Amino acid sequence: SYEQARPQVQLRVAQLRRLLADNPVQTLRADSLAKLVQAKLDIAERQVIDRTASRPARVAYLRLGKIRMDETRRLVNVMLGGERQLLEQRTAQAGRSFRMSMLVLFALLLLTMLTLVVSYNLLERELQRRQRNEEQLRQYEEDLHNKIRELEASNQELERFAFVASHD
Repeated sequence: SYEQARPQVQLRVAQLRRLLADNPVQTLRADSLAKLVQAKLDIAERQVIDRTASRPARVAYLRLGKIRMDETRRLVNVMLGGERQLLEQRTAQAGRSFRMSMLVLFALLLLTMLTLVVSYNLLERELQRRQRNEEQLRQYEEDLHNKIRELEASNQELERFAFVASHD
């Protein structure tokens, strides 16, 4: 299992570095973590290779391995704390962005509604103006037809007068 796990550990450390590439502080911590992990793997390798070591040597390897793991855990906890803090900051920023987006959206909605109301009022006034103009044109047309009838009647009277005058 040691032989199978060792390449996976290196892959995970490389993956962690890629994930933390946008954060210089966490990148430095990831480098330190990689060194601690490598130190722990070196100790584990010595334990695996040196199976004939005396009991005090094996105990020393175990103690040294525990110390390296404790340092690794401490650094991982520091890194997790940094990530939690970054997550909180980004969550707060996302919340502010969301609220700002909603505010802008609401303002645009109000502006759109105001534009619609103003446009409706302008169209309504234009329609009323056109109706008044149409009524006025109808009135002018009616007046014109009345004048034409009066002129025709006047022309007929003049023709009759001219006829009577020329006959006399």
